[in-house]
This record gives sequence, C-alpha cells and structure tokens, in this order.
Amino acid sequence: MNLSSSVKGHDLINAARRKGRDAHDYKFGSAVFEDYSNVSPALRSHFLAMSVFNLKGSGHPDSDLLNRSRSALR
Repeated sequence: MNLSSSVKGHDLINAARRKGRDAHDYKFGSAVFEDYSNVSPALRSHFLAMSVFNLKGSGHPDSDLLNRSRSALR
C-alpha cells in the first residue's frame, strides 16, 4: 500500500489537524503526527492507514478553535 502521488502523508496530517474536537482527538492526532516522521518510509502509509479510524475525516466540520482563529486573523 502506498499513498498516491496526489496525496502525501503530510497533506493528510494537515487536514486532520483542523478536525480535532476534544483532548483525545488532539492527543491521538499529535501522537500519530509525531511518530509519522520516525516510522520507516516503507511503513509510513501502513502506519497512517491504521490511524485514520480514530481521526476525524473531511465529513466533520473544522474545529471551533480553527474557525475562531481564522476570524481573528481577518
């Protein structure tokens, strides 16, 4: 299994960061994202594939914190 050339691991990581809703979401996501760069390149796509079950997907709205931050920067 390989990530397609149009989707990179860091793209997935950046998208998932916008979706966290509570402490567990942030802690789990942070652990996955920190470990991603330490995993062997040959196993990174497997590692991310195993983690997506617990990550919030594109169907979830962006977090309130992200929305408030965007509003403050406008």
